Amino acid sequence: MTTKHFARQLSTLDRLFKSEIKQHKQDDFQFSNFKVSIKSGTPQQDNGHDCGVYVMKFMESFFKREESMSPFAPVDERLKIACRLVTHDRNEVRVVVFADKEKYYMQQTPLPVGSPVKTHSDPRFSTKKLKSKNSIPTHPVPTRTSGRLKRIKYEE
Repeated sequence: MTTKHFARQLSTLDRLFKSEIKQHKQDDFQFSNFKVSIKSGTPQQDNGHDCGVYVMKFMESFFKREESMSPFAPVDERLKIACRLVTHDRNEVRVVVFADKEKYYMQQTPLPVGSPVKTHSDPRFSTKKLKSKNSIPTHPVPTRTSGRLKRIKYEE
């Protein structure tokens, strides 16, 4: 946002809060008299809907006393903020959100997760031959070299 845009917004605040300013402030008070300075290197919003994310990131960097606000991806930052809000200890509906998430996940999972022996029947394993061929063996499988080792004779 340019300085020109800030000046327009500040004069809009003067018009919007004209009666409140007269009531509570000095006669010479005007938002348009505010000095606006943009610190170099501060990421700038490039759309009309991420202002809240930028304000939160700016506040976070201010309270962490960082020299400059590092660049970030607004979509990723929006997700991080949502996750922090949902998982926060003071969120009284956190347990309900996690239960709903679990319920949704279970509805979206196409096949049950588990061992091949305990899963529901699958048409690909309809015959015993195929089922035993494709299942995890329960007994040790002999190695290929075990038979060959017995046949090797060493001559002295």
